[in-house]
Amino acid sequence: MAGRGFWNLWWTLAWITAALTIAVAVLEGLGVFRDLGVVLGLVGLALTMLFGLTASTRSSVGALRADMIPVLERIGEPLERIDDQLGSRLERIDTQLGGRLQRIEDLFVERLPPRSA
Repeated sequence: MAGRGFWNLWWTLAWITAALTIAVAVLEGLGVFRDLGVVLGLVGLALTMLFGLTASTRSSVGALRADMIPVLERIGEPLERIDDQLGSRLERIDTQLGGRLQRIEDLFVERLPPRSA
């Protein structure tokens, strides 16, 4: 991911909290924190997992975006052509049917429940 030219803050936070959690565990083992060390260790572990999951998600989305944008740009024009061709064929069919498609659409709109947004 370093080659993509950005710095993921969440990975940094995950490493910092992991290091602090290890330090807390060592100090707890030496008896410095007593019962507070267990709580601090659990909080540190939870934060490390949270930051790590967030970091991996952001890295994956960034990689997916970088891979998908060229593909979407490449298929955009063919999809527009297909849409144009289907639209013109639908108009031809509607003309041949004497406008019955509009009546069918009106019937569906009238009888089907409204779409929820």
